[in-house]
Amino acid sequence: MSWIRPTLRPLDDVRAIATARGVELTDFTEAVFDKGNAEARRRNLIKNGATEEEAEFLLERRVELNALRSDELVDFIERKLQKHGVRKLIPPRNDLAAAYRLFKRGVAIRKLVETELAKPDSIRVPANLDKQVRAYLADHSDVPWDDAVARIAGWTKH
Repeated sequence: MSWIRPTLRPLDDVRAIATARGVELTDFTEAVFDKGNAEARRRNLIKNGATEEEAEFLLERRVELNALRSDELVDFIERKLQKHGVRKLIPPRNDLAAAYRLFKRGVAIRKLVETELAKPDSIRVPANLDKQVRAYLADHSDVPWDDAVARIAGWTKH
């Protein structure tokens, strides 16, 4: 992260990130960060559910999930979720009802738009549209031309 000084030691990196996220270092035990104390790390791994074999593996090897490509990480997580019987959640009825209403409104809006677009194109384009666009861009040089057209057509108000 660009806001962390590159000269920080790993424990300082953790402290900087934790502080920036509102997490206090006292929320963790030093054993988690003490790479020199293998026994403390082993106890912590086992305390958090690792088997002896898994703890030994993790003490000797580094596991980098960020080394996986995005699709590999997603596949890995999905396999683990399926293995442990995790299923999709269905939200409460009032959330389902709100989503249903939103999609039904979307269907109605889509039909209105399709009906409007099916009408013959009777919109009169100003003869001097190019001059209006140039004039707008002269005062607003930071916007693209299509924003100028949108403003002139009344689509936007600034």
